[in-house]
Amino acid sequence: RAKGVLDVSNSFAVPFDEDDKDKSVWFLDHDYLENMYGMFKKVNARERVVGWYHTGPKLCQNDIAINELIRRYCPNSVLVIIDAKPKDLGLPTEAYIAVEEVHDDG
Repeated sequence: RAKGVLDVSNSFAVPFDEDDKDKSVWFLDHDYLENMYGMFKKVNARERVVGWYHTGPKLCQNDIAINELIRRYCPNSVLVIIDAKPKDLGLPTEAYIAVEEVHDDG
């Protein structure tokens, strides 16, 4: 494996919804996530969860809050955004990781 390269071989979808009128109101099915995570660990004992994805096309308002939730399962989670309706050929993806910055003033 080259530095900075991550091979992803598996994924599972998690039900998610947000309010059409207020994007700050969203729902992610925690019970489903807990169950799928548990089954994933049993069935794929050699694999590990490295993050989560959504079908973009860009970063959204709730991505930071959702990423904090996912970090309970995967502390250094990777967020992959997949543009499922690209304008060009291919399947454009972008990957992000959270970086915490501590400034001199605390």
